[in-house]
Amino acid sequence: MNIHITKRVALGIGLGGVLVAGIPHLVSAISVDGTSTLREEAKALREEKKQQAQEDLKAKKAATCEKHKEHVSQVMSRVNDRSQRIYDRLSKVSELVQKYYDSNNLSIDNYDSLVADVRAKGAIANTKLNVMLTLGSFSCDEDSPRQSIADYREGRKAKVTAMKAYRQSIRTLLTEVKSAAAAKKSASSQTDGGNV
Repeated sequence: MNIHITKRVALGIGLGGVLVAGIPHLVSAISVDGTSTLREEAKALREEKKQQAQEDLKAKKAATCEKHKEHVSQVMSRVNDRSQRIYDRLSKVSELVQKYYDSNNLSIDNYDSLVADVRAKGAIANTKLNVMLTLGSFSCDEDSPRQSIADYREGRKAKVTAMKAYRQSIRTLLTEVKSAAAAKKSASSQTDGGNV
């Protein structure tokens, strides 16, 4: 008799996870009728715990986002301000180089194409800057704050590339204007030197 009970107890532990010692009719009830009920209850419990874990994770992500929101917004604001200042400074340099060219009556063969290149690349840089400024607001209320940061980074990279091209076109124009000014100055000094 003890061997028979031991087998049923082992059967009860294996199926339901419940130790029922010495009560063979309960063991058989659990193993035959209650198995599906226990499995359903266990499955429902696992689903409930999974749902709770997902809610806890969302709450933790939201708390972390709120914790870092101000810092991320400040960084984005500084990058936006600095980018705008750089663009304004480059535009001012371009304008001053063109005024210098006009006021000193310099002559460069491809001046119009250089100015057109500066204007085209300036327009592209301005567009990329405006796109970045549009992406520059951060909110934890969005579906995916990480994606908005990733989009901002991509916009920033595109803006940096456009600004480098704009800067290079201004440098090319400036170099040509400098060489034309130096050529004009050396030509006038040779002319003035011959008259003395």
